[in-house]
Order: sequence, then C-alpha cells, then structure tokens
Amino acid sequence: MYSSIAFNRQTIAPADDVFAPNKAWQDMSEHWVLIEDLIQGTSHLRSKQRKYLFQELRENDESYENRLSRSTCPLFSAGSKKCWPGC
Repeated sequence: MYSSIAFNRQTIAPADDVFAPNKAWQDMSEHWVLIEDLIQGTSHLRSKQRKYLFQELRENDESYENRLSRSTCPLFSAGSKKCWPGC
C-alpha cells in the first residue's frame, strides 16, 4: 500500500486511520528505496551509477564507464523464480 515517491508513498495519515503507517513501517521505509530501484531494473540503476556502483580509487573514468556498461542487474521477483532451474 505504501511506497516511495515513484510509487506514491504516503508517510502521513490521520491518527484515527487504521491504515496509518506505524513506527515499524516508518523505520523500514528508508530501506525500500533500494528495493524500488532494483524493481525498475538495470537502466534505472545505471542512472544512479555513483550510488550503487562505486568507482575504484585509481580507476580512470573511461574504465569505470566500460565497467558500468557491462554491469547488469537481474530482476529477482516471485515471477522470475518460476524460471529458475530446480524450482
């Protein structure tokens, strides 16, 4: 029901609302950004390159861009599990 800005996350609700997020939900919500970015896939993660794929200390920019272009992020979801061997 609740999610990030991209997913219309609502963080404030009236106190008498049974669907109002409690403290546990609010504490967890900061960690959902990574999950939401992963759900959007490789191209979205590449757009946030410095956040998720750090450049090595002595790595030049061209090498970093090459490594970034080779990096992929497989989408692991409940639906993709059907495709896994042995499942």
